[in-house]
Amino acid sequence: MGQPLLYLVMMFWTSISREALFSDACLVLIVAGLVCAVVRWFHMCSPYSDNEKVYYPARRQMSLFFAMPVLLVPYVLMPSGPAVMTYAVSVWIIYISLTVSVLYRIYFRWELRGKFLWRKILNWCELLWMAALLLVLVFCPHFFSSHERLIYNGSAVAGMLSTVVAGFTVSRLRKDIDLYVNDNYSNPEDFPLKFARKVLWLPFVFILLGWVLFLTKDPWLFFANNLLYSVVFVWLLCVILKPQEGRSLPELQPVESVPQELCCTAGSIEDEVLTIIGRHFKEPHLLKTEVLSAVSRGNAQKADKFIALHGYYRLVNMFRLEYARLYKLRYPDAIQDVVAAESGFTSRVTFYKARKSVSDVYEEVSSRVEKLFQ
Repeated sequence: MGQPLLYLVMMFWTSISREALFSDACLVLIVAGLVCAVVRWFHMCSPYSDNEKVYYPARRQMSLFFAMPVLLVPYVLMPSGPAVMTYAVSVWIIYISLTVSVLYRIYFRWELRGKFLWRKILNWCELLWMAALLLVLVFCPHFFSSHERLIYNGSAVAGMLSTVVAGFTVSRLRKDIDLYVNDNYSNPEDFPLKFARKVLWLPFVFILLGWVLFLTKDPWLFFANNLLYSVVFVWLLCVILKPQEGRSLPELQPVESVPQELCCTAGSIEDEVLTIIGRHFKEPHLLKTEVLSAVSRGNAQKADKFIALHGYYRLVNMFRLEYARLYKLRYPDAIQDVVAAESGFTSRVTFYKARKSVSDVYEEVSSRVEKLFQ
């Protein structure tokens, strides 16, 4: 029984042409991507859908990422054509590097801090290059074939630029992991540590595989690549489909060794730091580095020691929690979402987490916040 079955399998395998295998594998990737794109676009749970940017970060961009392999349709139709293979590997290496830089930037909210205009321009140029390759291949196939080497070199340059940007993006992610560990964030959901550590080095593996594919143009490697990414798409969809409450990392527990109160005299470094935080605590994404940069020249090191002693997250959220308490007393009809937003929290969830983590408020902080309501 076993031998005839094995014989039938072998007969079926040998009866399929190489071109059919390559085409089918690419078709599987495209279909998997489109299904994942549709699910990612339309699936949102209530009430998380009311705060889409927090719980479903980069939802639209992720849908586009899933759908973009549709650009490989020419390869499905003609997998044996040398020009089509050049087109496919050119699109693929740009696609992989481009998605890393764009999705990481949006997911980790780097749009909120700093200017990324030059990266956006580069990203749009890469998208236009891929679109141009498709149009030339479809409408001017003879031109594409006769200038294949030039197009291949141009794609190599675009791919290298995209890879460099992706490298800087991963480097930025590594720095943000260090910053989170050093208590740089006032809202824990500003940086999803667990997810960041999972995906930190993954792009390098995919980009390296993409470059090997680009340089070799091996159809069997592309066959394996397409099947691999079909699985990766489904896995990635399962990871991001649920509301990303996990963006607020492991619970920040109160530090037992921190002082229970602080002594603050006028003109001291403590007074300067608290004054700066008091002016900016309503900014939801306030960073410790931004507070230190506002300290007078020569006092940054002392300020850093003071903040490290009491905890940056703890100090900032003392201001926010006290402001929320007083705001609720003044406006008793205000709903919790409004109270949280007015106090500097990104959401009601982060307000509850801060209240759980920061058990008490310094009298000095309380008196400073009270003055804001006078």
